[in-house]
Amino acid sequence: MSISLSCGRKFHSDHLAAALWRAGALDQVFTANPSWAYRRHRSIQHKVVHTFPYYLPGLLLGRLPGVQRLASSLDWWATRRFDAAVAKQLGSPSTLIAWAWSAHRSFEVAKAHGIQCVLEECGSANLQQFNILTEEYSRFGLAYHSPIAQRVIENERRECELADIILCPSAYVADSFSSYGVPRSTCLVIPYATNPRFRAAQPKLPRERLEILYVGSVGFRKGLIYLLRALAELDDARVSCTVIGQVDPVMAPFLKPFQHLFRHIPSVPHTEMPEHFARANLFVLPTLDEGMAYVVMEALASGTPVITTPHSGAEGMVSHCSNGFLVPIRDSHAIASVLGECLEDPHLIPRLSAAALASSAGWSWDDYVEQLVASLERGLPTVS
Repeated sequence: MSISLSCGRKFHSDHLAAALWRAGALDQVFTANPSWAYRRHRSIQHKVVHTFPYYLPGLLLGRLPGVQRLASSLDWWATRRFDAAVAKQLGSPSTLIAWAWSAHRSFEVAKAHGIQCVLEECGSANLQQFNILTEEYSRFGLAYHSPIAQRVIENERRECELADIILCPSAYVADSFSSYGVPRSTCLVIPYATNPRFRAAQPKLPRERLEILYVGSVGFRKGLIYLLRALAELDDARVSCTVIGQVDPVMAPFLKPFQHLFRHIPSVPHTEMPEHFARANLFVLPTLDEGMAYVVMEALASGTPVITTPHSGAEGMVSHCSNGFLVPIRDSHAIASVLGECLEDPHLIPRLSAAALASSAGWSWDDYVEQLVASLERGLPTVS
């Protein structure tokens, strides 16, 4: 079996490509990402095909205040151009795995040449994301607007129709595609592996204080506001919270009543994240919608117990009251209750931490590829 990857950005494509290479199954990797993103995987350098960096304008503009709508439009343009570039350069692999948004044209070409088409969906169906955000914005008296939402939804619908298999990191993602009428049997669920750099040597020790860490974009989708409401409800001086992530300007006014409850760090290099997990003794991500929150896996690998929701896509990784807690979405009281438990029992965090380390061990990108290749060779995905 020979597999080509098409991923305009990076996501986990470098780890997947390296594992496919070790398995003798990698054909090519198409990307618009700069070459430095793949340099740590020297073995695959000769397999990487770099297109024009179409995503760079949107990425740069997205860091400036007040131009997010233009950045989104540029991202949409970038996906179209990248998809077209891959379609022109595609060779003759047995399988093409293409990331959603930029698979439509390349899938059309692949299908015409008898190439198996696998759609990589890192997140839930865009139609579901749109509905969740529309509801959440309305709860705060706002109207949700996206200049590209309908185009993205329609494009994803067409990509699903062309795909032989939809590759999902969690059951939550796979279930979301019923909104497009996609049969559940079309979805192959394989959870992501995590970076071994995050592995901690030993569990957390008992502490009198609770050091909470949140990592993610600071907007409505990740549910940070419900953690902040929980901290306000708990009102305990033994609790501190660090928030790492860029603030969505629309969200900023709603954070002001809680700004005394957390320390904000706009961004941290990924190489420094293990240090932040080491300092924290609890990671909280009360998200409304994810694919499979990679940061949750990094937290577990670092021995940091997790509080998250079933919408995080971590339902197979976080076991309630074992290595963390699953709380309903939009439930600040449930979060406050769990935080209170952790404060009252100083030995709870060490027990959860030991379980987190155990649960994150033994699943690598090589294991992921072994299951992936076996499923693709069968031609029919395993329904999970």
